[in-house]
Amino acid sequence: MDQVIRQSLGRHERINCSTNIKMNPVKNIPELRVIVGEEVASKFVSSDEANQQSALKQCFQALMTASKPVIESNLIALVTRIASLDESGRAEVLAPLLCRLHSQFPGDVGCFAIYFLNFLALKPGEALYLGPNEPHAYLAGDCVECMACSDNVVRAGLTPKYKDVDTLCNMLNYTFESANSKLFAPTRDDQFTVVFRPPVPDFAVADINIPPSSPQFLLRPRDTASILLVLDGEGSTDSLGIYLNHGTVLFLPAGLQLNVTTSDHALHMFQAFANV
Repeated sequence: MDQVIRQSLGRHERINCSTNIKMNPVKNIPELRVIVGEEVASKFVSSDEANQQSALKQCFQALMTASKPVIESNLIALVTRIASLDESGRAEVLAPLLCRLHSQFPGDVGCFAIYFLNFLALKPGEALYLGPNEPHAYLAGDCVECMACSDNVVRAGLTPKYKDVDTLCNMLNYTFESANSKLFAPTRDDQFTVVFRPPVPDFAVADINIPPSSPQFLLRPRDTASILLVLDGEGSTDSLGIYLNHGTVLFLPAGLQLNVTTSDHALHMFQAFANV
């Protein structure tokens, strides 16, 4: 599976990357326990650090390979049961998220998958890095994404597209981590630029915000070729003679120092390049 960096452009919701270490889903969600079976559920509940990953894999695989009628009946039972819970109880079982996904993907196994994953709501400017073989799903909002070269996208739920459940279950890493452990902060490149550098050489992403009426801004030259995306605003490049506005995409060779001038509007751009 691919490795990616994603930065939020507004409120951006997703479930992803590693198991929710605060929730024991088969213990707290009886409908889920019914789906995976008592033997698998008990093994997961009683697992220790030495065997929790294998127990999690068995539990998740049992969920993802359960028959559609079993998923549908237990999902309806869960949605019905949580309707009578108080606010605290509904929050504990992620009721608003579950009900929203159930309305969008009725009877989908992905509605139960939320109890094995972390739920994150990124604020504007926040970013996360997903390593290979980490499950994830977009829920709402917009983001900028940079992905390493990949030969596969494996889906298993919350999608009308082809689902390859067996491949997904076998390739995941089943790591236990907190949601906040996936967030990472940028470093400042200059007065208008911050750079998000994940712990891999494949890519980095610069977030460039140039204020309006800036007479001249020299975009830092990169050691590798890069792709520049204009998200918002207007400006121009004296060196290339290109007008910049929303949707402009430029391929920049290594070592090029771009001279950018803005108009009455601020210019917001992202630049992707190799992290070397």
